[in-house]
Amino acid sequence: MPKCYIFIVPPGPVFNAGEVQTFENLSQGDSSLLQSTLYLNYKDMLSKGPNGYEVIYFFDEKDKDCIPADFEAEGIKKQFIRCAEGWSCIANFISQKINQDSTNILILFSHTIGISPQKIEKYFNLLNHEDRNMLIGRTSSQMVSLIGVNYFEGRMFDGLTSCYLRLEEFLKYVNRLDNFLFIVDGFNAVEKLDDFRKLYKVLSTKESIEFCSHEIYEQFTHLFIEYKELL
Repeated sequence: MPKCYIFIVPPGPVFNAGEVQTFENLSQGDSSLLQSTLYLNYKDMLSKGPNGYEVIYFFDEKDKDCIPADFEAEGIKKQFIRCAEGWSCIANFISQKINQDSTNILILFSHTIGISPQKIEKYFNLLNHEDRNMLIGRTSSQMVSLIGVNYFEGRMFDGLTSCYLRLEEFLKYVNRLDNFLFIVDGFNAVEKLDDFRKLYKVLSTKESIEFCSHEIYEQFTHLFIEYKELL
């Protein structure tokens, strides 16, 4: 069986309220609450999935003194990076892991939502081939929500400077490579006010329980109540 890694990657500081980029129409503190709850949703969801995956949580260095106690438990792997400096650290980490025999990697961006344990299993099955395969998750606004690879090539990430990846732009990088490409749908990125409204609608459906537990939804509820006039 191949070794399967999952990387959770933030677009910047998430837990340090003084450093989080202010979200449109939200206060600095509530911007941090939104980003940190999206991040914690991945941890909550992955804790309920199969145990055969090695999860590595990436954090911006500015979050180092603000990481919740949930991430201090034994066995949880953390990696600190400078998100503002682009993908060099992430690419280096991927290259180290991918050089091991039969390795598959899923990169999940923490500002997105919509992936479930069942989907993760399906996506690793798509990557589990001898062919050079790449998987891209596409949001409703044509942004990239996840990247899956079973091989590494430096050109894959050269020039990338942000985790806010527009699909059309990222495909320009991917199309330079010799691989089989799979594009999957069913995700939402939360980058602007309209995305916040979509998040409220998505989490109001019964289907959302597959990728957002009641406990996490309760954390989002504070924001939905606080900014109900925006919804």
